[in-house]
Amino acid sequence: LEIDAAETPLVLLFDDVTGAPDELLELLKYLATTLRGAPILLAFAARDELLTDHPGWAGGANHDVIRMPPLSDEEAKRLVREFLARGGAVPDELVEAVVRAAGGSPYLVRETLRTYFDEGVLVAEPSGRFRVDQARVGRVTLPTSVEQARDHRLSGLSALELELLTKAACVGDVFWLDALVALEHRDHAPPDLWGGHESRTTDYGPTLERLAQREFITASSEPLVSGALEYAFCQRAEWEALLARVPAAQLAQSHATVADWLEFRLAPTERDEAQLELLATHHQAGGHVEDAARYWVEAGALARARNATEHAVNYYSRGVPLLRETDVRRRLDALHDYGDVLQRLGDYDAAIRCFREMLAIAYRLGLKAKGGVAHNRIGRVHRAAGRLDEALRHLGTGHALFDAVSDARGIAASFDDVGRVHLLRGDYSAARRFAHRSLELRRELGDPRSVALSLDNLGAAYLASGAFERATEALEEALVLRRQIGDEGGIAASLTNLGRVHRDNGQHARAQELFEQALHASRAAGDRALEAQVLTLLGEGHYRLVDPEAAISLLTEADQLATRIGDKLLEGAVRRGLAQAQLLMQEPEVARHHIEKAIALFEGARSQPALARALVTRGEIEASAGELRRAQAAFEEALEILEGVGDELGIADACSAYATFAAGASSLGVDSEALAMRARRIRERLRASEDYVIEPLEPVS
Repeated sequence: LEIDAAETPLVLLFDDVTGAPDELLELLKYLATTLRGAPILLAFAARDELLTDHPGWAGGANHDVIRMPPLSDEEAKRLVREFLARGGAVPDELVEAVVRAAGGSPYLVRETLRTYFDEGVLVAEPSGRFRVDQARVGRVTLPTSVEQARDHRLSGLSALELELLTKAACVGDVFWLDALVALEHRDHAPPDLWGGHESRTTDYGPTLERLAQREFITASSEPLVSGALEYAFCQRAEWEALLARVPAAQLAQSHATVADWLEFRLAPTERDEAQLELLATHHQAGGHVEDAARYWVEAGALARARNATEHAVNYYSRGVPLLRETDVRRRLDALHDYGDVLQRLGDYDAAIRCFREMLAIAYRLGLKAKGGVAHNRIGRVHRAAGRLDEALRHLGTGHALFDAVSDARGIAASFDDVGRVHLLRGDYSAARRFAHRSLELRRELGDPRSVALSLDNLGAAYLASGAFERATEALEEALVLRRQIGDEGGIAASLTNLGRVHRDNGQHARAQELFEQALHASRAAGDRALEAQVLTLLGEGHYRLVDPEAAISLLTEADQLATRIGDKLLEGAVRRGLAQAQLLMQEPEVARHHIEKAIALFEGARSQPALARALVTRGEIEASAGELRRAQAAFEEALEILEGVGDELGIADACSAYATFAAGASSLGVDSEALAMRARRIRERLRASEDYVIEPLEPVS
C-alpha cells in the first residue's frame, strides 16, 4: 500500500465493519496504526456498537471519529430524488411521506422506497421509468426503525422463498445452490431409481434469481467452491434474523451436511486458507470436532508458511484446543508451530505455554530430540524477552538432549542460540566461537536456510567486535541465500544487521535505506518483535541525522509495539532512543524519565552492554542539565561495565561521549584528550585487524 501510495494518494473505504470478526478488526487496526509516511486515508463506516464493543479500536493520534448526524429534511429529500432520478417526476407528497417515515436515516429512506415498490405504490415499467399510484400512498404502513424494515421485508416473502432463504441462512452468509440441494435431499429418503432429477429443487434457481432482483441476495463472480453457483446475503441483519428462527439441533445438522458436501466439492490437494477455514467452520458447527481441528491447523500452517502471522495465530487458536490428546503427532507439531507464530507476534507467555505442553508430551514419550526442540524454543523466547540466564538454562538442556541422540541439526541450532545469548551479554569471543561451530555443522548438512542463519549470527558477532568487513561479508552471503529461498523474516534480519554495519561505520544515510527495506520485509513476514526493533533503529537514525521530531514519532510507535509484546530489552532500547531524541529537543526532564525507565529494564534483563549504553545516555542527560558529578558517575560506571565484559566498541563509544563531556567540564579534572585518544586507538585497531583465533568450544552447561 505504501508503495502504491507513493505514486498516487489512496483512499480505502471499509463499509459496515460493525459485525466484522474480532481478528479482522484487529488486522484493520494494525493496518491503520502501522501505515506511515504515505498519503493513505482509511475510512471505516460503522454503527455506535463498534466502539461500545471495542472501546479502544478507534484510538490513536492519527485517528478521528466522525459521528454522522441524521439527514436534514432537505438532505433526505435530495436523497429520495437521487434514488428515483431515472424513473421520472417524483410527486412532492411521496417525497414528504418518505422523509417523515425515515427520520433522517439513509437506510430507512431506501427501505421506505423499497416498501413502496413492494406494495404497488411505485410500479416499475419496462422502459425503466415508473408510475406512482397516489391512492395507495396513505394506505401503506411504513417502517420507522431498522428492525421494522427488516421484518417487513421478510414478511413479504412467499412460503417457498422463506423456506429457501432459511435453508440458505443455515449454510451461512455465503451459500451455494448445490448445498441447498443437499439440504433438501437430507430431509427425504432416496428414490428407488435416482436419475439425477430433483423435485422441488428445480424451482430453486429461478427463485434465487428473483430474490437477487429484490436485493435479498447477490450472486458472486468468484465463488470459493469452483463451479458452484454462489450467493451472499445483502443484509447481515436479514441473515441473522432468519438464522435466529432455526432450532440449534437443526442448524447443527445443516452444517454437518454442508461440511460433507464441501469435502467432495473442494479438491483435497488444492485447498487454500479460505477453503480450509470454510471446512473447519462447518465441521465444527456440525459437531465434527476432529475434522474441524485438522482443518484449522492446516489453515494455520498455510498462513504461517506465507508469513501471515496474525492469521496463523487465529487459525491455531481455534484448532489446537480441539485436537484430541491421543492425536499426539499432530498435536506436537501444531504446538510447535502455534508457539512459533505467537513468539513472532510477541505473545511470549502464550508461546512458552505451547512449548511447555510440547515438552510435557516429549517427556512422557521419551522423545529426546523433540524435548530438545521444546527446550530450545523456550530458551529463544526467554532470550527475546531479555531473560538471558533463563535462556541459557533451557538452551543448555536442549543441547544436552540433542547430543544424547546425536542430532546434528539440533546441536547446530543450540550452538547458534547459545552464541546469540553470549552476544547479548557482551561476550563476543564466545559468540563468534559458537557461531563458527554452528556454521561448520550446517554447511556439512547442506541446508541453505540454516546456513544463512549461522552466517547472520556470525555477522552480528563480527559487527559487535567492530570487524566491519567480515561482518559485511557474512551478512551479504546470508542475504543472498535468504532471497534465493524467499525467507522474508530472514531477509529482514539480514537487512537489519547490514544496516547496523553501515551505521556503526558512520554511513548513516545508507543505514537508513537498509532499515527502511528491513521494515517492509519485517511487516511482510508478520514479525512484530523485529518490526519494533527496526522502528527503533530508524528512530535512532533520525536522531543521528538531527531530525528529532521524526525520531520521536518512530520511537513512540516502536515503544507502543514493544510494550504490547513485553520484550524488556526492546522496550529499554526504545526508551533510550526516546531519551536521546528528547535531549536533542532540549527536554532534559522528559529525557531523564525515559532513560531511568530504560536503565531499570536493562537491569531487570541483566544485559550488561545495553545497561552500559543507557548509562552513557544518562551521563549526557545529566551533563545537559548541569549535574556534572552525576554525569561523571554515569560515564565511569558505564566504562567499568564495558571493560568488565570486554565490549571494545562500546568502550570506544563511551570514551568519545565522556571526552566530549569532560572537555567542557574542566573543573572535574578528567583528561578529555586521553579519553578521545583511547577511543581513536580502539577504533583504529578494530578496523586494522579482523583476524580472530577460534578457541576450542566450551561445554554448554
